[in-house]
Amino acid sequence: MNTDSAYLNLPWLHLRCGHFVYAGDDFRHVGEIIAIHNSATAKVRWLENNWLSEELLHELHRVNV
Repeated sequence: MNTDSAYLNLPWLHLRCGHFVYAGDDFRHVGEIIAIHNSATAKVRWLENNWLSEELLHELHRVNV
């Protein structure tokens, strides 16, 4: 298997600090990634209430602006 195509098949690897994301299928609650740990979890600051939470990267989707 070509490693370039394997990288493209994992969309959460493209998430970076500063990206705006939503969790699961609920696109109404948007947050900003402020830290990434172990390439698997992200600390997210949710915009509507300023709460911080740890989320798995594979459960986050980038907001398309």
